[in-house]
Amino acid sequence: MESIWTYIYDELKINTTEHPVLLTEAPLNPYANREKAAEIFFETFATPAMFFCSQAILSLYASGKTTGVVLDCGDGVCHSVPIFEGFSLNNTLNRIDIGGRDVSEYLMMLLRRSGHLFHTSAEFEVVRKIKENACSLIATAGGQEKNAEADQKKKVGYFLPDGTEIKLAEEKFRAPEILFQPSKIGLEYPGVHEMLLSSINKADLDLKKELFSNIYLAGGSTMFANFPARLFNELREIKSENV
Repeated sequence: MESIWTYIYDELKINTTEHPVLLTEAPLNPYANREKAAEIFFETFATPAMFFCSQAILSLYASGKTTGVVLDCGDGVCHSVPIFEGFSLNNTLNRIDIGGRDVSEYLMMLLRRSGHLFHTSAEFEVVRKIKENACSLIATAGGQEKNAEADQKKKVGYFLPDGTEIKLAEEKFRAPEILFQPSKIGLEYPGVHEMLLSSINKADLDLKKELFSNIYLAGGSTMFANFPARLFNELREIKSENV
């Protein structure tokens, strides 16, 4: 990381002693990691001041709010972070080690089953772009829908860098589905909707209504088409079953 930070300072052509630093960190980041980062910035770069802040809190601030629950789905992990008046409620945090990279790897396997071989690191980047541009979620809770089979049969074309066109059918739905059903790839994690609900239920009773009314999505893996609608329907389904 020190090499990356050095490269950034060199590219920006700025004096490190004149600019304080805001460094984001994941929830439950070990104290040792924070201590090492501070050591590098103060001793190597002579930074005048620095501040560590959770990614989820900054995402909430960007929405103009200070209280809510943030579902942050990134490349490697997903977090649900309830926040009250700008402070994360650490006893309610949840995390699952599944993210966008797992979706890409699962999509690569599905494409291989349909006859399209991708195995090198460069081809993995191609699969990642396919995921970002062509994949979507079924909006109905459980991934079941009357018209789902018909929708899955509608193939979507995608042109590879060499000009070859491949057709995506059910793969475009099945790959991101693992965020809500990790068991599809053999992981015993709850889905992101269950993780989110668990975090809210851990909060004080007085906060639950406000948290349910202020759910914010962050991270690239929440940008799949129909992700907000699917999350809403899953939460509504669970709540209706518990009534």
